[in-house]
Amino acid sequence: VIDTRVEQVFADAQRVLHATTQQGFHLVTIAVLVSGDTRRVLEQHVAVVLERLGSTLRLMRVAGIQDQALRLWSPAPTARLDLPRKRWNMLSHGVGCCAGLIGYHGASRTDGILWGIDAVRRAPLFHDPFRNNQAGHMCVLGKTGYGKTWFLNMVTLRAALHGWKVIALDLAENGLRVERAAGMGCRCNLLGLHNAVNILDVVFPIDSPGGWLALQVQHVIDQLAMLLGEPGTTATGQVQMQPRRFSIAERGLLDRVLSDLYTGVDPSAPLDQMPILGDVIARLEALNEVETNMLARDLQFFLAGSLQATFNAPTTVDWDFGSDINYFDFAETRVPRTLQAFFYGQCVGAINRYMNDPHRDRRRPTLLLIDEYHLVARTESVARMAAELAKYARKHRIAVMPVDQNPVTFLGEKWTRIIWENATGKAIFHLDDLPAREIGAAIGDLTDDHIACITHAQPGEAVLVLGNDVYVAHIETNGREMRAFAGS
Repeated sequence: VIDTRVEQVFADAQRVLHATTQQGFHLVTIAVLVSGDTRRVLEQHVAVVLERLGSTLRLMRVAGIQDQALRLWSPAPTARLDLPRKRWNMLSHGVGCCAGLIGYHGASRTDGILWGIDAVRRAPLFHDPFRNNQAGHMCVLGKTGYGKTWFLNMVTLRAALHGWKVIALDLAENGLRVERAAGMGCRCNLLGLHNAVNILDVVFPIDSPGGWLALQVQHVIDQLAMLLGEPGTTATGQVQMQPRRFSIAERGLLDRVLSDLYTGVDPSAPLDQMPILGDVIARLEALNEVETNMLARDLQFFLAGSLQATFNAPTTVDWDFGSDINYFDFAETRVPRTLQAFFYGQCVGAINRYMNDPHRDRRRPTLLLIDEYHLVARTESVARMAAELAKYARKHRIAVMPVDQNPVTFLGEKWTRIIWENATGKAIFHLDDLPAREIGAAIGDLTDDHIACITHAQPGEAVLVLGNDVYVAHIETNGREMRAFAGS
């Protein structure tokens, strides 16, 4: 009589003995997480799981240990959990199959914040841009409607909860939604033509390399070019301000006037003690040159109407960055599209002044989010200022997070490319085929599969580059975030 069970055990033993030449033994505990919206639905789901597993895997459902069992899906080491476990011997190949097919991959590190979920392994993706005192910038890129704003909202709240200060620039009133979610922890500043914004506010520290005066003069000239520019149309049909092109004579005379004007100015003085645009006009007229008379006349006409109160007075904007989350919004309902780039430049200048304040607490990291970054990139002095902030990130403890829809903003602009090349993180949402291939050429670690994921990504899906690793990720939020960001 042949004992079939003994024969099977003998064959299994021989197979395992042969496999041990290349594989090891592992003690494995298999846990199954079952969810349900209600108790009744949960029991139905449990019944389905038990039925499908049958005799292949018999599960223990021990009462009174659910709080400990749930922690099997946390970063806590299993050995520290107080719960009964049954272990099986398993070969390495079996462990690999379990880990690749049904396993839950715990995060190898949990410093920083949760940026997304690995779409392949369903593992949480944590990343700390300030780890090891690095310059941890992150560039965010993707078409409208595929989850960039949702991602920014999620990162903003999680960063603030993690203890970082967040400063954000936006023009879609998204800060109001964040303010409702964060309560007293967020201050959303809705800026517009009702605020006085002084183009002559000093935005560089007194100890700037090469001296603050030359940098400040060139910054004012560039901002003045934006203010006196003419509306134009881009290749995509969008209206934007084309900066005025000053002649060599005009730039030289403006440099002379502004240098003389700032001679008696203390760069650390309060904003209400700064010179204003009317002082520039008076000095231009005093030179009595053909070019200065024309510039003075153009400025007088520019200020002749309602813009006098906005641009020819000391700044009334409260550039206060004391909240955990500080939002500055320049929506088109308050700032005409032709002036949005100018307002962005003034805000970046105020941030530069704040980040260089010697009395600022630099122990707390700062995350600077700038949506519609092309508005910064279009003014050279402003783009250079943002790049300098990024360059000296370790000194300032700041991570710059520029956001835009067009790869050209990051790859075609000199100063923005500095941030791109120094960024330790990149979040790439849906792009069309040609822009996706441009990004693929700029990031050597991206494969053809990654490019395909970018071109076929659905809302909430992105390719995340975190350090030296590349992930296809899902941007997932918890219930509270889901309710707070509805409509983003």
